[in-house]
Amino acid sequence: MNLLPKDPAFFEYLQEQCRTICRAISILTEGVGSPAKRIDIEQLSSLELTGDELVRRVNRHLNESFITPFEPETVVALCGALDDVLDAIEEAGFRLQFPTGICFNRDDLISAARRLQEGCDQLRQGIEAVACGFSAAAECMRIRVLEEEVDLFLRETLLRIFDLHTNPVSIICAKDAADAVEEVADRCADAADILENVSRSRKRRSLKAGAG
Repeated sequence: MNLLPKDPAFFEYLQEQCRTICRAISILTEGVGSPAKRIDIEQLSSLELTGDELVRRVNRHLNESFITPFEPETVVALCGALDDVLDAIEEAGFRLQFPTGICFNRDDLISAARRLQEGCDQLRQGIEAVACGFSAAAECMRIRVLEEEVDLFLRETLLRIFDLHTNPVSIICAKDAADAVEEVADRCADAADILENVSRSRKRRSLKAGAG
């Protein structure tokens, strides 16, 4: 028997946020991976607006509901962290429109984008796990590993760029793009930190309710 307070609407909003994030990172990855295809900034902007609307729905629902699946301030924090991921993806898409290909090897960009895609999917799986009453510890741990891999990967890539290229404009564009990609990984890790705290808190509350 599940003794935790229930209001499925909150998890439905959070899950929809994650699905929106996954659609956005797929657009980014597809654009990076295809030399004949540009990143669809219009679609990314549209998805970002969808994310903003989901945040507003969560806030409205909080004002109307006395029952939340976890502390209201944590609902707001997790919802905001997921929206930050979506904002970072949109910004990365914009930055990667600049002539980074002069410096970046396309395979390097694809590798980084796929790590980001996995991280976003781990967020989705983690939210679904918590919604079903399970732990999200494994998903959160994997997101942190991916963040470290992206950070290390981008540092090594930038070092190669600085060694091989002298055009300052191209180097600045490449650095901006690398920072934007790293920002997506960082925001995923921030969301994972909040999600893991939610997962632990719900487990403690479940055990306490069961013992009572």
